[in-house]
Amino acid sequence: MQATKDLSNLEIDQQNVKKKVDKSDALVKNLSGESVRWQKSSAEFKDNMACLTGDVLQAAAVLTYIGFFDH
Repeated sequence: MQATKDLSNLEIDQQNVKKKVDKSDALVKNLSGESVRWQKSSAEFKDNMACLTGDVLQAAAVLTYIGFFDH
């Protein structure tokens, strides 16, 4: 009687673990596809940071030029 209950509990536990493993596998597969997107986003960020100094200087020049006509 006790052995039957233990066996039943073990089977239930085995099914729960299998479901968790299946969900984990699906999550890893989905995240591996995101890796490509993250790498692309990282490269774009590096490009934007490389242009930041020039963009700031250009904005400052425009504001200085516009400020001349404010008087």
